[in-house]
Amino acid sequence: MNNLKQTIAKTYFEAFYDGTTSDEAVTKVENLLADDFTDYVPAFGGKPTKAGFKQTVKTITSAFTQQYKVKHLFIDGNIYTAVWEAKIRHTGEFMNIPPTN
Repeated sequence: MNNLKQTIAKTYFEAFYDGTTSDEAVTKVENLLADDFTDYVPAFGGKPTKAGFKQTVKTITSAFTQQYKVKHLFIDGNIYTAVWEAKIRHTGEFMNIPPTN
């Protein structure tokens, strides 16, 4: 069962970012995460909620083209922690910085 959970979680994690448009990524967050989702490390001053994570994903995917690979995934009950590697290209404005490609 744990291997199935890991496969599903890895697939979803990578799906939020890999080669998706900002709108596609936000739709994935809306459709795939539980309403009581908690982001234990919210980025850019975001809220640790599903809505906060959705905004973080939108910010990131609007500014960067990304490819993620989950290296390790740890599951403890309903808590999932990932160690991942990313290849990222700066393709849109981010924090008032123009794209650098």
